[in-house]
Amino acid sequence: MQIHNLSWLADINKPIFTKKTDYQSVLKKTSGLPFITPPLHPELIEMLEKIGAEGRVEAGEKFPLGLDSEDSFILIKNGIAARGIQLLNSSLINLVLPSRSLCGDLNLFTNRGIQEQQFSITPCQYVLVSKKLLVSLLFSNPEILNATLADIGQISLSHQLSLLIASSLGVEERIKMFIFVWASNYSEQTKEGWLKMPFIVQRKYARSVAKVSRSSLDGVLTKWKKNELIKTEGHYLFISPELIKTCASVLSRKN
Repeated sequence: MQIHNLSWLADINKPIFTKKTDYQSVLKKTSGLPFITPPLHPELIEMLEKIGAEGRVEAGEKFPLGLDSEDSFILIKNGIAARGIQLLNSSLINLVLPSRSLCGDLNLFTNRGIQEQQFSITPCQYVLVSKKLLVSLLFSNPEILNATLADIGQISLSHQLSLLIASSLGVEERIKMFIFVWASNYSEQTKEGWLKMPFIVQRKYARSVAKVSRSSLDGVLTKWKKNELIKTEGHYLFISPELIKTCASVLSRKN
C-alpha cells in the first residue's frame, strides 16, 4: 500500500458522475461516512467550474487561497487532498477526493473563521472560487442553493463522524472503518467475491486519518493478510467482505 503510480491515480480520478441522474446512487454510497467527505451536487460543480479559476499543486503543497483566505472556496477536480480541522482539544483529518470541496463550505454563509489546514497528498487540479460571488449566484438559483445546503450538512456530518469514530472505536476497528469508507467510494466485487479497489493512500496519511501508530497499522495489516482477509495485486487492494461486514451497522448506531 505504498507504491502509487500513474495508473493508480487514473483510477482515483475516474469521473464520479457520468450523468446527473447518477447523483442519488452516488450519494447513497458515499454520504454519512467518516474520513472522506461526500461529493458535491453535479449542478453545483458545474457552477463552480464556470465561475472559478483553475490551478494545480504538486503533492505535499499547500493550496493558494487568494488574497482573502476567508473568501476562498476550493473544489478538487483531480487528485487527493486533505483538510485538517481543529475542534476544541481534538483535531481530525478528512480526505478530499475529486468532486469534493476542500475549504469554504462549512462557513460559506456565516463567513466565520474556521481553523483549518489544507494540503495535497497527490498532484491536484482544483478550482478556486470567490465565496461572495458564489453566494450571490446561489441566492438567485434556489434549486442549486438547496442542493448546496444539503451538501454542507453532509460534509459537516462526515467531520463529526470522523471525530466520533476516532475517539470511540479501538485501533483495529478504526482501520477497518477507514477501509470500509474507501471501499464505499471505489470498490467493485469480483467474480470470486473479493472487493477490488485502488490502493488506499500512503501509510503515513492513513495513520493520520485513522489516528493509529505505524506499528499498529502494520500489525493489523499483517494479521489480516495472514488470515486471508486482504491481498494485493498490482496497484489494487482486495478485501474480503467479511472484514467490513459490521461497519455499516456501527455507523447507523452512531447516527
